[in-house]
Amino acid sequence: RQATDVNANISFGKAVTVSPILDFSASAQTICNGNSVQLTTNPSPTGAISNNWKFDDGANVLTSNQNNPSVSFTNAGAHYAELTSDFGDYMLSSLKINNFIQSSAAPSAPIVSLSQSGCSASSGSVVLSDLPANSPYDISKNGTVILTNQTGTTQNISNLSPGTYTFAVTDLATGCVSLNSDSVTIAPAANPTLSIGTVVQPTCSNGGSITVNSLPI
Repeated sequence: RQATDVNANISFGKAVTVSPILDFSASAQTICNGNSVQLTTNPSPTGAISNNWKFDDGANVLTSNQNNPSVSFTNAGAHYAELTSDFGDYMLSSLKINNFIQSSAAPSAPIVSLSQSGCSASSGSVVLSDLPANSPYDISKNGTVILTNQTGTTQNISNLSPGTYTFAVTDLATGCVSLNSDSVTIAPAANPTLSIGTVVQPTCSNGGSITVNSLPI
């Protein structure tokens, strides 16, 4: 953390007026991209006509004129925070803190490949891919964690009862959570149905026959 203070003084005749020294804090200094963090002045600059904030977000500079703004970032990395307060009569105070907030990108949503249950099975399975390669992670199913502290870019999730599921990943290095995967549906095991077609009754000289339709392909 590196701070830069600018405290402007101005004199009128024999009187000397010193603008206040600024300070601020953040509700969190480690966040995930897209999550908001609130900045708070400590204390609020008394007598300030305006407060102007700046934050870097990659090549962009985010601004706010609120006293205690909330800010979120789309680019991962370390971000500075800068506050400039105007007290009138050309009195300005400024505080810039480099690397003040660290933001991290969420992992990608898992890619899901489905293995459907068959006639003799009452469950199905999925293979999750595109999982974090460089840090351990948790996997959740429909919002509930089912696997913890996993590694590897693919995982097999088996014994899934018939139903519809989504999956998400939490990167344990950053605490950031992916978006949900596309939903997949495990259908109930399908028992084949038969229909009787033509029935030929047997005779004294010939055996009978039955035509069965709708056989499995």
